[in-house]
Amino acid sequence: MKEIYKTWTESIPQPKRAEKPVCDNHKAGNDTSVRWVGNDITGIGAWSCTSHSCIAPHGVVDFFKGERFNYADYALATLLCHLLKRRGGCLPIGITYDVWCHYKTNLFERLKLVPPSIAVPEDLDLVGAIPKWHLIGHQRQCFVRYSLDNMPFVGRLEGEGVERFWAHLNQHSGSTSEQSPGYRTDSVNNIIRRWNKDKAHNMHTTLPTRYKDAKKKWKEEKEIHDDLTSSFEDDELIKRWQNESIEAVEGPNGEWISPLMDPELPSGGYSEAVKEGRKRESPTARVPGRRPGATRWISDGIELEHSICNFNDEAKDLGDATSSRRTESLNTKRLALRDRVDKFLKQREYYMSDLTHPDLDKPLRLQMFYEEDAEGEGVDLGMPSSYGPDTIEAAGLSSMANLEQELRRGMCNESLASVKRLLRARAKGFQDKHRHVRGREQTTRAEAGFRAQMKQIKKAGWRYTNSYEALKQLGLSETDKKYYKDLLETDLVSLKSYYGGQADRKKGEKKSTMSWIWRTRAAPNTDEGDDEDLKTEWFRSRERYKRWEEQLVLTKREMVMSIRSFQRYQELWEWKSRCPGVTEGMRAYANGQCNFYSELANQMLISCRRDLYDDTVELKWCSDWLRKNVIDNNGAVSFVTKN
Repeated sequence: MKEIYKTWTESIPQPKRAEKPVCDNHKAGNDTSVRWVGNDITGIGAWSCTSHSCIAPHGVVDFFKGERFNYADYALATLLCHLLKRRGGCLPIGITYDVWCHYKTNLFERLKLVPPSIAVPEDLDLVGAIPKWHLIGHQRQCFVRYSLDNMPFVGRLEGEGVERFWAHLNQHSGSTSEQSPGYRTDSVNNIIRRWNKDKAHNMHTTLPTRYKDAKKKWKEEKEIHDDLTSSFEDDELIKRWQNESIEAVEGPNGEWISPLMDPELPSGGYSEAVKEGRKRESPTARVPGRRPGATRWISDGIELEHSICNFNDEAKDLGDATSSRRTESLNTKRLALRDRVDKFLKQREYYMSDLTHPDLDKPLRLQMFYEEDAEGEGVDLGMPSSYGPDTIEAAGLSSMANLEQELRRGMCNESLASVKRLLRARAKGFQDKHRHVRGREQTTRAEAGFRAQMKQIKKAGWRYTNSYEALKQLGLSETDKKYYKDLLETDLVSLKSYYGGQADRKKGEKKSTMSWIWRTRAAPNTDEGDDEDLKTEWFRSRERYKRWEEQLVLTKREMVMSIRSFQRYQELWEWKSRCPGVTEGMRAYANGQCNFYSELANQMLISCRRDLYDDTVELKWCSDWLRKNVIDNNGAVSFVTKN
């Protein structure tokens, strides 16, 4: 068989490609890269199970020169013939290859050249992809056309399983490289058998873990997608996107496009103003525990917190280099703020008369002035957020707390909207700088503008955090927990920067998640520019949770198939033990194997019981099989005894 393979590879020339792939920077597929010149065998190639990295039967071949595609073609043809014969007909085949964008070119023409004994059907249903880790080394268009993340029905396969086997096999290369051809073949086959058996016999641990992880990630990604969807107010837009195909199509300029392709972000305003206002005072009805004018008083308190923060920022920026004139101006502002604080505290006695001092050990609402209160003393404005919920309720001021919650939510929403607008403006500024700004003077001026914009972004972020902390002290509702989160510095990223980071991700780098500020409904994406900017992320988030949902289906399917496979092996060894003419030694061995696979089947059923009956995803044929073949007695499972 090996002689037939070697003779065939020598007789078939490497075909020339009529179509040149876009990413033409890979060495695989040619015979110019030879590491072990002068050796009879320079390498080995294998097709493996994508899900569990098991080496496929009849799918391993030797390399004699470089990594020619003819070697992979022969191994693929022998593997397909083996599978199709066992299947009894055609079936869809999906494969991953490091350089699929190259390998697919003329693939079916090359498969016509294999020996007739392993001929591949012309109507073969074949789909290919590039493994996730190797995909990073390809061009952008390969992401659109061959990414497993964008393909339906593949779950969370990553296609890199064979690399793990190579790492294992390489540990044996020091021995196999010194062996005779026949001995080497036996050694490699034994290594493969041991590898595959270990994978199969450990299914009872790997599959439940895989299902548990997939279920957790499915919930997370589903929630992220639902949050992003709810942030759009145009229902018709979502319906239109839902009906849009994700299949990549070739544009008139030869580039492949898809809704999953990183967008060219539209331009936004270059100088966006920060929205510092607050909700206007509205008439307050006579509510128990709330006096007229309470809305104005609390909103004045929130504005006072912002004014103190602005003053402190200004004082810090000036530092010790202030002139007497600026120092006098700062002192005037400080005294004016002090007067406002005193006035506010006097009004507090009217609105919060039943409460005196804050009852918290460490008040969260402490206001301090820069270069003052060096010993840590500060002023607490005494709004409802300065008290514990029990204290507020005992004083009959729950309606005041509810009012502050409403105003704090409004400030959180406004601040998030400001952050997003400023981030878009800054991204647009960077784009304009790269296109138009030249020379040291213009560059310096532009960079100074970017620093000023970043200060505005952080100031808007501080306003959000300040009100969010107060809201947490007042008590977060379930909706609040969903809409609002801690705003970290890593969240202050524009959509353009996020997409750019995804595109420039290097091998080994973990995928980043889009900042929650672009998904929350607290600051809806009502702007047309936001809608188009987030279209790609909407499609990607949908495909992410769909892949995890598919992973649940595939894992549950593999659980049942593993149990049935072990039972099938049990039946075969039992039949073997009963065959007439079998030696006593073979009969004893067959009985031992029969018991071994019986234990594996039972172990698999017990380990996977909870997941098999889990209704997160349902497989009708799986449920039918369980109903007919498994007895579940309050969690204790066993197989139905067959006569």
